[in-house]
Amino acid sequence: MANMQLILSKTKDKVVSTYKKVEEKLGLLFIVVVIIPTLCSIIYFGLWASDVYISESQFVIRTAQNPNNPAVGDYTIASSLTTSAVLQDSAAVSGYITSMDGLKEVNKDIDLVKLFTPHDIDIFNRFASFRWNESLERLLVYLNSKVITVNVDPISFVTTLEIRSFTPESAQKINAALLRGSERVVNEINNRTRNDLIAFSEKGVNEAKQNLEKVNNEVTQLTKGPKGNPSEFVAKFQMLSLERDAAERRMGVALDALKQAGIDAQHQSIYLEKTVKPNLPSYAMEPTRIINILTTLVLGLMIYVILKIINASIKEHHD
Repeated sequence: MANMQLILSKTKDKVVSTYKKVEEKLGLLFIVVVIIPTLCSIIYFGLWASDVYISESQFVIRTAQNPNNPAVGDYTIASSLTTSAVLQDSAAVSGYITSMDGLKEVNKDIDLVKLFTPHDIDIFNRFASFRWNESLERLLVYLNSKVITVNVDPISFVTTLEIRSFTPESAQKINAALLRGSERVVNEINNRTRNDLIAFSEKGVNEAKQNLEKVNNEVTQLTKGPKGNPSEFVAKFQMLSLERDAAERRMGVALDALKQAGIDAQHQSIYLEKTVKPNLPSYAMEPTRIINILTTLVLGLMIYVILKIINASIKEHHD
């Protein structure tokens, strides 16, 4: 016991002595601003920070091609759309990816709380590190800050989706689940567009049909039992015949409009085309340990130099 106390005492004295020598040589400011932060960075990034795997996918929004141009095929990439339309559709999909709906879609296949709360994930990257708030709202904030990155290129209209996770398999699964949900969102947009176009045309068909039925009923009633002056009967029959012809033409126009609405809906349909499928990462891309340690060191040195200059200026001003 006495030997142990003696060893501890000598070790303590040696550490204190070493610290005093370093302080005398480098100064307290250098130790606080440069050495301590760099040592903390080495401990965290070198020994503690969890490996992060990144799964990337890319997709574009496209629309049906104008059939009057047979030289181009059936479909075209979304760049054939106006810039505003493409960005609007891409923004809708991106909004879904980072929304509560997207979270719930992923949560159907993957227990996200269970995935991101194990203690083998370092405390700075773990979800709900102290288990005080594991709500879906808090989880959504966590996903959008640490897991999901989605960017739309305004020139090529390519949307890049990156998922960061602590295992290669979970990163790929989350990416794939969000893409499936995005395809469902695109289908819903198509259904709304189709329903709006067709509903308006169907209303015109129904009105034309009712008008035609009304004229036909009047003609039928007139021809069942002609009464009164024959010349009046002939004049009224001719008038109703003209109305019936006009109603039939209107009905034909309405039916053509309904058919065209279906064609227009098809041409306005958008499609999500995956140009790069979610990959299974083979190694951890983050954290960039050496770069982060060197960055900490360089920033510490810069701050140290700035503080030394400020301190020298203050002393010079007082003198």
